[in-house]
Amino acid sequence: MTQQHELSNDSNSGEPAAVFFSHLFIDRLTEASNKAPYSVSVMLRLASHIQSDGTVTVSQAKVAAQCNITLKKVVKAIASLTEVGLISSVEMGSGPDSIITCWVSTELIRLDAPDSPCIQLPTPRPAD
Repeated sequence: MTQQHELSNDSNSGEPAAVFFSHLFIDRLTEASNKAPYSVSVMLRLASHIQSDGTVTVSQAKVAAQCNITLKKVVKAIASLTEVGLISSVEMGSGPDSIITCWVSTELIRLDAPDSPCIQLPTPRPAD
């Protein structure tokens, strides 16, 4: 299977939930990282707070601490992620205790397996 996934905490059950990333997500994340290298770690932190409808709510200070970057770099990363279309509907205050609220398309990232069929690699056959 060619899908990428990362485990995150499912706030409802306390159990880890799989987060699936589409190929388009990876392409856009690469584009964002060319603009701001720390965009990758910020996006993965945002993904760890995603809800099933694609909304994300997390404090700027928490993202900065988890990524080991300054608040200023968090703001630049958010701008880069917005510019390449990974996140939208961004609301964010200016202070360190402010909350980041945004939306990630469920076509790019999901908490459950996508409805579209997965491409599977051929099963290796034993050598003759």
